[in-house]
Amino acid sequence: MKLLWSLMVLALSFWTAQALELALNEKPEDNHWCAGMYDRKSWGGPIDPFIHVKFLDQPKKDGKDPVASFLIFEWKDKSLVEIDGPNGFKVLAVCNQDFVNQGRCNSSSIDQYIVAPDVDEKSKSKVVTQAVHLDHATPFKYSIKKTGYYCVFTHSDNSHPYTAIAEFRNAYGELAATQIPKLPFYGGVTILYLLVAGYWESSITSTVMIYWLFRTTSPPSWPSSR
Repeated sequence: MKLLWSLMVLALSFWTAQALELALNEKPEDNHWCAGMYDRKSWGGPIDPFIHVKFLDQPKKDGKDPVASFLIFEWKDKSLVEIDGPNGFKVLAVCNQDFVNQGRCNSSSIDQYIVAPDVDEKSKSKVVTQAVHLDHATPFKYSIKKTGYYCVFTHSDNSHPYTAIAEFRNAYGELAATQIPKLPFYGGVTILYLLVAGYWESSITSTVMIYWLFRTTSPPSWPSSR
């Protein structure tokens, strides 16, 4: 029975995936993450889906308040969060005094990502960017209203070290959105494991019983021949 339960747990482990919770930092390869998200109407579930971003607090250094930035958007709205960069490439950029002088953003948007002035009217999903003071960072929760591919980008001026925890939580819990269509397959695999495990355990049990039956039974007495 222990063998059966062990295999059952192993099989059921295919039904879940690692939580989409990860750490972001100032390194270019680690400062962003994108993931598919279902709205609650598309798949259902016990909770409203969301993306949660929390920068870890850092004390002021030399009297300076370290500041980081984050941007959350759905991939279809990418053109609304990009600007023309070097060599004609589109890039993401954070507002600073140089960009203010160029007229690409205003002084009230310094340390926020540059977005189109009419982003609220043109975006298909909500676009959010904020500057975060790391000495008293406040967590932010972004509600998912439409199914899509959502991205979180983070940044700090002069590559100031930081750590941000981003959690992508779908309505059905911590299973990645890409895994949901595979649930019927996982269910079939689970059932197959249980059937094979049950048959295997029954065969082993029968073999052991037969072995002990013959071992504990006295051999028959045969007449001796002279």
